[in-house]
Amino acid sequence: MKWLSAKYAYPLVIISVLVSILLQVTWLRQLFTAQRAQAEQQIEQIVINAARDNMYHSAKHVGITDTTLNPFLLGPEWGLIRRGFDGLKAPNMYKSFELADNSEDSTLIAFRFVFYHPKSTIARQKRRRYSSGLVPGFDSISVVHMHRLVSEQMAKMGIEKGFRYVLHDYTGTTPEKPAPAGGKYVSGRYTYNLDYLHQYQLIVESLNGYLWYQMRYHVISAVLLLLLTCAAFLFIIKLMRNQRLYADARVAFTSNMTHELKTPIATVSLALESITRYNLVQQPQQLEEYLAIGRHELQRLNLMIEKVLNLSREEDAAYPMNTMLYDVQTGLQDVVRSMELQLANAGAVCRLSLSPEPCFVNGDPVHLTNVFYNLMENAIKYAVQPLELEISCALVHDKVELHFKDNGPGIDRLYHDKIFDRFFRVPVSGDTHDVKGSGLGLNYVRNIIEHHQGTVTLKSEPGKGSDFIIYLPAAV
Repeated sequence: MKWLSAKYAYPLVIISVLVSILLQVTWLRQLFTAQRAQAEQQIEQIVINAARDNMYHSAKHVGITDTTLNPFLLGPEWGLIRRGFDGLKAPNMYKSFELADNSEDSTLIAFRFVFYHPKSTIARQKRRRYSSGLVPGFDSISVVHMHRLVSEQMAKMGIEKGFRYVLHDYTGTTPEKPAPAGGKYVSGRYTYNLDYLHQYQLIVESLNGYLWYQMRYHVISAVLLLLLTCAAFLFIIKLMRNQRLYADARVAFTSNMTHELKTPIATVSLALESITRYNLVQQPQQLEEYLAIGRHELQRLNLMIEKVLNLSREEDAAYPMNTMLYDVQTGLQDVVRSMELQLANAGAVCRLSLSPEPCFVNGDPVHLTNVFYNLMENAIKYAVQPLELEISCALVHDKVELHFKDNGPGIDRLYHDKIFDRFFRVPVSGDTHDVKGSGLGLNYVRNIIEHHQGTVTLKSEPGKGSDFIIYLPAAV
């Protein structure tokens, strides 16, 4: 599966994100279309209902008192009849509407269809267009009432501005709605009173803003879904990349650790062989030197084995602590004293500055001692010139502050946070590191210090050495 994930992971993620975006856009577009159709139907019904109610209102103006007729004007049958009459068309046909009220007997509603000769006077009286200011008499009042009814219902719908009306004179042609453009909506033409045969048409300049506002929660949910999808993929990609880097680091760790484990074993074997071959029992001073070398190498071998064993432990129980009152300055003196031979072999100078005040912490002596060993060994291993190591300890308020400052090659600021990661080693200009290491030392240092509720930071610049600063809570 390695070749599959490495070769196809990124294209698959990109395709998945693009498909998700396409699906969301398609869904929003379909929803927008459906919402627009619903809004247009609702607006059309508002105009129809307003025309019906306004026509009923205009019946009083023409003097209709027939109680049986008034309910009819509000019924669906009248609306169907009027729209059917208004929709009839034929060549050279003129339509008219007459209303007569005989309150003692009946009310007469007459629809007339007049077919005229193309050269007649009627043919020249075609299609006039009115605005509300040009409509005389009661019709000017009626259209205001009509538009007020429409405006009230549009406000309830959520549209309070951005619409207007146009009046048309009554003709024999079928009312047609022009095709909307740029989000514009144009309603049908509807007769709105029983006296003057004019038709009302509503024009909404744009429905897009209203529709997007109505769809705001759908749009937000779609955007959030896309963001969560992208975030999930980014997390997976980052996790895969870290896993790949981790796997590569483990391979490098195995190679380096093999060399690291063989070195002290070879050194101890050589020391023991020299003792036997040269009969150093008779030379106590040289014997003690070789035994010191052997003890030091065995101690280093034991520390490396501990590092390897800690890799398989659970994080919470990785470093069992045997906490006691620990004198940090005494521990530093012991470590520096035990490292004298190694410092001398490297031609290094170590200066230890101690505080006149006692520096006690509640900690594990073994692990804290290993931390000091790690920092000193790193300074020796990575020195590019005769090492000058300055170690200081001081009590600052309620913290014990330690500095391990060297004159080594320094570390670029880019790697200051990563330097404490497991297996991480600062990249070099080549495929191999000149200095062998496991990449576990500083990770161990950080974990131990954090287990003691302390912090460790680094101040360093390339060519200006490194300063590892440790803060530990002082014992109360």
